[in-house]
Amino acid sequence: MRSSGRAVIVLLTLAYVGLAGAAVVDDRFLHDEGLLTRLLAALVGREPMAALFLQKARPPLAALYAPVASMPLSVFLWAHVLVAALAVPLTAATARTLGHPRPELAAAVVALSPMFIAAGASGLMNSDAVVGVAAFAWCWSRGRLLTAGIVMGALVWVRAELAVLALAYAAWSAWDRKPRAWIGLAAFPVVYGLAGALYHGDLLWMVHFPPALSRPMEDNPFWDHQTAASMPMVVGAVLAVTPAVVWLGLWRARDAHVVERVGLAAVVVLAVALVVLPRWRVFNFDTSPRYLLPILPFVALAVARVLSSLGPDAATPGGWRRGLGLGLAAALALVSERLGGGPWALIAVAVAAMAVVLGGAGWSTASRLVAAGLVAAGPLAFGSGARLARRQQAGVLDQMVVRLAEHPEWEDRPLFTNAPLLSAYLERSGGLPGRDVRYMVQADQLYELTTLSNPANGQRARLLSALGEGFHGRPVFPDALSPETIPPDAVFVLTEDPRLALVMPPARWSSVLRVVHRGRGMTIAVRRDEESAR
Repeated sequence: MRSSGRAVIVLLTLAYVGLAGAAVVDDRFLHDEGLLTRLLAALVGREPMAALFLQKARPPLAALYAPVASMPLSVFLWAHVLVAALAVPLTAATARTLGHPRPELAAAVVALSPMFIAAGASGLMNSDAVVGVAAFAWCWSRGRLLTAGIVMGALVWVRAELAVLALAYAAWSAWDRKPRAWIGLAAFPVVYGLAGALYHGDLLWMVHFPPALSRPMEDNPFWDHQTAASMPMVVGAVLAVTPAVVWLGLWRARDAHVVERVGLAAVVVLAVALVVLPRWRVFNFDTSPRYLLPILPFVALAVARVLSSLGPDAATPGGWRRGLGLGLAAALALVSERLGGGPWALIAVAVAAMAVVLGGAGWSTASRLVAAGLVAAGPLAFGSGARLARRQQAGVLDQMVVRLAEHPEWEDRPLFTNAPLLSAYLERSGGLPGRDVRYMVQADQLYELTTLSNPANGQRARLLSALGEGFHGRPVFPDALSPETIPPDAVFVLTEDPRLALVMPPARWSSVLRVVHRGRGMTIAVRRDEESAR
């Protein structure tokens, strides 16, 4: 590989760290699922055995971040960004091993993915899945089938949906008679399963206490508000993974290595499943775009193949294939725009077509610049499709801070909230540090923990006790939440959430609370008998 190419990959890795790090500093992507990653890692420090043998805790990932989970949130988030950045050189190394003429192209697609930047900065497990998939692809490309299998087998306990990729690897290894791959795939489940059997005293503990609920909690109103993903939502999410995805229509299987062919086929199946499964609420999946993020490494390799063909290093694809592929992309973009998805998909297709036309005309430098412009514009133009921005997910936080700041007399009063980000936001960006924030654990959160943990060996009790040390502030479990047990000077800072009625039934609480501020999506209230606390 040329030294200039290596320098570009280093710069791209640093660019990723810079872009994601800037988002860490300003809390642009502060996200409750990112705080969950940290919480699960912190549980390993508080109750190592109970947490590591809770499959829901994502044991490989929780063990990785356990050393920094008890440190300030900024330390955890920066550590998360640095781990995520490893996907950039890993993808480039895979491309180089597979014979790509310009491995830095694949690295650029990963480094400048809008959703990957946001997920790395927010602490989401989905970005760790990207790193794992990139490491798996690198090992596979180098013929280290045992190691690749070990990595892939462990990844299923980081993100369960990656079982699709593990099955594809298993099918390929069976077809190609590669027993080392099977041994690798079995390594983590067997070792972890046997160790867990000793802890739980149950050989079938993985079945009895699975990593996720197969179905949501009954009568949970949260799911009544969930609808199937619309085409504009799906198109926006895919473009947020990378706007370069529009070039996939030009990809040719015969130009790619078997690793790329099998990997891309698997992630396409994965993407389709993640779009369709929420319709039946299977495995508790919703329509969050972040689930699509693990497709990034193999999509980056495929796109890099196409972009390499636009330069002087290889012949450009046939004209009819270009027209057909871009035509299909344009049709999808047009339908998305007509359904209210905005013009960005059409713009991406137009820019991609321009790069192809310029390359076909022999203007390779101009073609590369246009292609690079689309990839580089991703973080600026296509990030909203990721739906990870704090203002998209929790815009009420700013209202809450403004209203709380209007009441300095509340400074020492406990704040009861169902907003998981409130404690972190007040401490970091809201300018109101040191508040006594008490998070009201929602009924479905408690249900999930109690269903997936073992009461017989004390695991459940130890986990609940460990959560008491910190869970989005000081946790208040549903059985401790009643008008009789709440301090008379309590302030309630509430978001609109259909699940809230499960722990604060309106019939019981409406006569207890007096609304002080009501805003869009949030309410601040105090007890009607608060005067007695003065």
